[in-house]
Amino acid sequence: MTMAPADLPIPELLARLERAYPDARCALDHLDPFQLVVATVLSAQCTDARVNLTTPALFRRFPDPASLAAAELAEVEALIRSTGFFRNKARNLLGLANALVERHGGQVPADREQLARLPGVGPIVAKVLQKERFVAWLLTQLFVWLGWLLFFYPTAVAWHMGVNLFQ
Repeated sequence: MTMAPADLPIPELLARLERAYPDARCALDHLDPFQLVVATVLSAQCTDARVNLTTPALFRRFPDPASLAAAELAEVEALIRSTGFFRNKARNLLGLANALVERHGGQVPADREQLARLPGVGPIVAKVLQKERFVAWLLTQLFVWLGWLLFFYPTAVAWHMGVNLFQ
């Protein structure tokens, strides 16, 4: 007898999803929306593998929009040099961080049009970012529907799933 999704324990459901979709993950390593938007900006004319080699040092030095907004251009350029077009990308990253701090309270906006207006983002990157957010939202709605969550709170979602939603 096959169990309905609502009757499955979360680890079993996640195991089934993993077997059905073994490669279903964003190719850019990130822990939060800020890291995803930065990595996506860096991925222009660059491989995802190169971006994933570059971002750990960048995020250790500048873990949030405020710290990146206060960065020196030359330091950011040095950290991202291997991604190519590093001067343009560094200027875009500083502009992006400043826009996030000044216009969005340090948060990556959910609205596609607001995303597209951020320096270095544009409509294609905004669409990628929205897709990633939609997947997280969809999982949350599914968990509420299954009765596994009573309310939406990202930390609760991650805790219930036992995984990091942003990876």
